[in-house]
Amino acid sequence: MQYELFDKWCTTAGLITDGQRAAALFVTPMTIRNWRRKGSTPFYITTFCIGYNALLVRNDKEASEVLAGRRLSAAEVRDWMSRLGLENGKELSRALGMTKQAVSLWFRQDQFPRWIEVAFHGMKRRRSGRPQAVVQQNICIKSAPDM
Repeated sequence: MQYELFDKWCTTAGLITDGQRAAALFVTPMTIRNWRRKGSTPFYITTFCIGYNALLVRNDKEASEVLAGRRLSAAEVRDWMSRLGLENGKELSRALGMTKQAVSLWFRQDQFPRWIEVAFHGMKRRRSGRPQAVVQQNICIKSAPDM
């Protein structure tokens, strides 16, 4: 995603400072600054933003826990993968735009990024065929086709 669109999404979501953005995305403020300097964000951020929007709309206890960044076990990640029709780590890596090595390491260490469950909600939303409009100001995130 181009940083300009990400910046608009963040502003719409009420994430104004680099610190607020970093906390919501489970990255460091330096990461946000690097994305700004580069002019783009990693591939998974689009899916994360879609999931974040879907969870904000739900506004229930589970959504709050997911947005707080609960850690998933390998079994929980495999359950999500099954629900999303992802058969293996290679398919998960393609869906997130991550390297196969990174995904393999997550499974070997049974330690997944805190953002992954939000991204799973984004994948679920994308596959449901519902529009991915941001909650406020009608800013749309155009998602890449599923791989």
